[in-house]
Amino acid sequence: MNSKTGRDKFFKWSVWLAAAGLCLATSIKMMVVGFSADEEYQLLLSYRLAKGDHLFREVWDTLQTSAFYAQFLTWIFIKITHGTEGVLLFLRACSILTQGGVSAFFYSTLKKRLSKESSLLLATAYFCFFTKLLAIPDFSNLQSWGMMILVCALWRAWEGLGEDEAKGEKWIPWVILAALSYCVIVLSSICLLMIPVIAWLLVLLKKDGGLQRNLIFWGTCALCGVLYLGMLLALNGFDGLIVGIRGVLGGDGTHASGALLSGESKLGIYLHETGRVALYLAATLALAILLAAAWRKCISGRRTEGALGRKLWLPIWILEGFAVTLFFWIVKGEGFDGLKLYVPVLLIAGIYETACAAQAKRKAKEVAQGGSLGSYEMLPAFFGMLLGICAFLNVLLISNVNLINNLTFLGTAAIWGLAILVCRLEKGCEIGWTRILLCAACLTIAFGSCYTLCTGPAGNNLLQLYHVRGKIQTGPAKGTYVSKQIADAYNENVKIVSERIKPGSRILIVTNFFHNQSLTLLYMINDSQISHYSVNSTMTYNEKLFEYWERFPDRKPDCIIINGDSCFQEDHQWAMELLKQYDPMEEFSWYSVQYFVRPEFLK
Repeated sequence: MNSKTGRDKFFKWSVWLAAAGLCLATSIKMMVVGFSADEEYQLLLSYRLAKGDHLFREVWDTLQTSAFYAQFLTWIFIKITHGTEGVLLFLRACSILTQGGVSAFFYSTLKKRLSKESSLLLATAYFCFFTKLLAIPDFSNLQSWGMMILVCALWRAWEGLGEDEAKGEKWIPWVILAALSYCVIVLSSICLLMIPVIAWLLVLLKKDGGLQRNLIFWGTCALCGVLYLGMLLALNGFDGLIVGIRGVLGGDGTHASGALLSGESKLGIYLHETGRVALYLAATLALAILLAAAWRKCISGRRTEGALGRKLWLPIWILEGFAVTLFFWIVKGEGFDGLKLYVPVLLIAGIYETACAAQAKRKAKEVAQGGSLGSYEMLPAFFGMLLGICAFLNVLLISNVNLINNLTFLGTAAIWGLAILVCRLEKGCEIGWTRILLCAACLTIAFGSCYTLCTGPAGNNLLQLYHVRGKIQTGPAKGTYVSKQIADAYNENVKIVSERIKPGSRILIVTNFFHNQSLTLLYMINDSQISHYSVNSTMTYNEKLFEYWERFPDRKPDCIIINGDSCFQEDHQWAMELLKQYDPMEEFSWYSVQYFVRPEFLK
């Protein structure tokens, strides 16, 4: 065995071992560390639907259609265990396994175009990337899985179109799978911006037959839509469905108006953040060009550019994107919400390399009459980036946080951009740069998932959590490690509700999203009835609640819990006015959490 063969074999084994180690480390951390308000919301929404509340009837949540997968898993858990204790860890485990399955599908699709090692590293990078750092089947993960399966399925359909017709039309099942994946995306975030992009891709997959492929794809989507609408009408009736839709549209103003954006307009905040990102991109690009020029000059006389031509700045720029991201995570301590500069850099690199490939094909006159892009071998990957951009724009329309936080929704698109770059490097035999970029991507993404935390009292990383660590000892989130502040609040309040309030009581919790401690988890204790039309962590308390109780009088609360540490002043005042409508209620408290319970519902 010569030294080169030995090095290659060592690299291959190292890749497999490193991939397994990164995936294991990410899985363990995502399983047991942290519990954010967004995850709490998804957990509670899934429980509510699994327990029997109907879509658009008793539930007026904006993201309720995205809960079907978690709802099904929660229903299974409750049926088996006859309770909810530990259900969060179960949902996380199922989500991680699903992420692994989608990553395996991604790997098996890529290895037909790229080397096995590169495909494995790309799949590892995808596995370690959780859009909102939540290991639960929430809308962001469903959207990510749906987009990945959709693109991979259409890629396999493309391959089926190129096979011998005597083998049968193998592309049809893949187009149907892609259509079902798009239905999942629509249920997760109603992303209609993808429609023209998908239709265009279905046409470009082959010179002829685009109409047939579009008919099969959109026909499948239409059938699923009709069945879903029929289910909603059967559950609610037409009038009930309309009332529910109006309730959803008017039930949570924070996402519609951007009220959490420091009192400024959503567009103004987005423009400001776009300028900040553009400055970082321009500065790092200029530095990359200077470093590339210095590199060529310092080793003048040697062939150093290879297939990269005069584009040494590109891999250097990408490495800078990873470095800046690590700087925000480690040095500035901004946590997962910090600027992940590598995401837009990889996206721009993928678009740039696609343009270069198309131009090269035009010059070589290797393009069919359908156009240069239609014959590009990484065509589905390019459309994977476009679909990611559509998802990102869709999220911006409904989000109540700034653009930099939302850049994470471009993560799947960035992975496809990296795949395009790797394909170009491998075709040019740039093995060294390929390995460097892929290893840097896997290490950075896995580090971010393992080290950082979402914003909260525990700080922004594991080191800060270690000094104030606590453990939730009971209830649905049992077994998760969080800050001592969150753990103490949940442990004690779960104990109070379990010991002092009768099972089946109707409970209203007056709280909002402060420090990931909204305590809405208490709705899941003692088989309680939820007295609010929404379980969102930015719940609204106003006249619409009275409208809800008028429609469902059996939901008017018997117990009102006011979370003083996580409650807007106006909501506290609203709750105190509500209490005036009741006869004297038993009152007790634990720190800033006040309980008002009708005497007959006390144990």
